[in-house]
Amino acid sequence: MLTLVRRVVAAMGLTGLIATLFRLRGRGGVPPQTGGWRELTEAELVDFLATTDAGGDAAANGAARDPSVDQ
Repeated sequence: MLTLVRRVVAAMGLTGLIATLFRLRGRGGVPPQTGGWRELTEAELVDFLATTDAGGDAAANGAARDPSVDQ
């Protein structure tokens, strides 16, 4: 029984040592500095809603209509 405990402790210690070496010597690189999300202008958002079915039926919620027609 004591031999089993020693082997388990040795295996866990070796695993921890290897994980530490990988962590310290790993090559994570630099995260990308370009791309990603950007804020949409109001015109881009209106165009997007008019050409897609985002969040439901675009025609039913009035997104596809030209607001100047109502005046």
